[in-house]
Amino acid sequence: MSTDVVLLVDKIIRGGGETLLNSLIRHFNNSINVHIWNLGEADTDVENELIDRGATITHIRTYQTYEKYLLKPLPIVAKKLRSFEPDIVHGYSNYTNVIARLAGTADGIPTIVGQHHGVPESDDPAVSANVFTNRLADITITVSDTVANAVYG
Repeated sequence: MSTDVVLLVDKIIRGGGETLLNSLIRHFNNSINVHIWNLGEADTDVENELIDRGATITHIRTYQTYEKYLLKPLPIVAKKLRSFEPDIVHGYSNYTNVIARLAGTADGIPTIVGQHHGVPESDDPAVSANVFTNRLADITITVSDTVANAVYG
């Protein structure tokens, strides 16, 4: 039996996050089915690299930044999680963490993973929501000790 992992991302572009995704998928060696659910823009070259590594990509809908921060994707993501029933859902940015945690908790997803990429600014509502919902995640990854210290003190 293989494990299904949904990675909820805000965009697929050339950068550190996508480099990390490519590396992770390569190390899974087909033992994990990676499903990338994208809420934003996509670079076709990066997308094709992820597909070549074995990921499936679903474009939920292209949301504008303000829509994502208002959590507009939450209902459709929750509905898709409920019907797909993955083993793991992993949020990959401030608002995708919040959406993954809320939808995953409501839908009974066995494992919820969050990730912090940057140092939070205290006056940013999306960052605050991200930090406040950390307790809903089974695992939270920080990309560096600096980020971990900024998020957790």
